[in-house]
Amino acid sequence: MTIDVEKIVREAGKPVLSDLVTDHMDAQEANVYQDMLKGVKRWRTLRTQVPGLSLLLLSRSVNGNPTYSGYGVGKTTILRALQWTIGTVFSATEADGGDEAFSTFMVPSGIYWTASEAIAWAGDHMLGLENDLTPPVFFLDDVGREVALKFVAGRDQEKEVASRLTYFVDYCYERKIGLVIAANYSPTDFSDKLGGAAHSRFTQMTTHGDETFRFSLTGIPDYRVVGKHRD
Repeated sequence: MTIDVEKIVREAGKPVLSDLVTDHMDAQEANVYQDMLKGVKRWRTLRTQVPGLSLLLLSRSVNGNPTYSGYGVGKTTILRALQWTIGTVFSATEADGGDEAFSTFMVPSGIYWTASEAIAWAGDHMLGLENDLTPPVFFLDDVGREVALKFVAGRDQEKEVASRLTYFVDYCYERKIGLVIAANYSPTDFSDKLGGAAHSRFTQMTTHGDETFRFSLTGIPDYRVVGKHRD
């Protein structure tokens, strides 16, 4: 029996990649977006064969233009959809009035965290206050939008956040845990955010042979601003 994973996920009220539409984009924007989605689906196929294979989705504002704010391009939807559609399908047969009813449901894969949640865990783990976690994938959203850390002086916030993110990347690298990151940065700014050594490791994690799984969605319009259709 063929199982339609996206159908099961959608019926559970969760996002799927086919929810993402391009009818508010012009032809060039839509082509860039479709190429990204092909790459995301390719990552989804390869990740079970390549432990630790990771994925990066970036977007940033273009000259302060609200249409191209870097937001509303589907990054969080993609992370959530991947978490659910690479999950585990369970089947159940239930007796109902003497008749057997067959049903399927999904359990999501990996752990979805905002960057704030990840660096909080990393800080505690560095101090030995948290146990190891080894999910197949960490989905890390909103990198660059971390909330202020408690008990860290304002002048030290940026340095401490960077230190914890570096630790988190190294943690995944050493354990071959996939790391899917969404951030509102340019590639250069993201490299600066992680720092040289961690960025080098993450570049390796998002590369398989001659394929790279690092995508920039800068220049894709914010669907909330443009609306469902562009005039």
